Amino acid sequence: MNDEFLNKIIGMLNTVVEDASFDLWNIDEDLKQLGMDSIAFITAVVKLEAEFGISVPDEYMLIEEMDTIRKMHDAVEAVKGGM
Repeated sequence: MNDEFLNKIIGMLNTVVEDASFDLWNIDEDLKQLGMDSIAFITAVVKLEAEFGISVPDEYMLIEEMDTIRKMHDAVEAVKGGM
């Protein structure tokens, strides 16, 4: 797992999801249960694209596909690896 990507994702989520605090200890927890709604999800995807210079494929655009920090990390790595 790429720690640089992971820390950037955690930092970004802490700015997107109100009243939540993300860290390395909750990378497998359901983000919806931690306060992420559909608007925050779309905002997070846009920020992921800007931060990592990627375009998130449609297959990841459902919250269920990136509903944990680990899944977001894996999606970014998959997209960056495919570039």
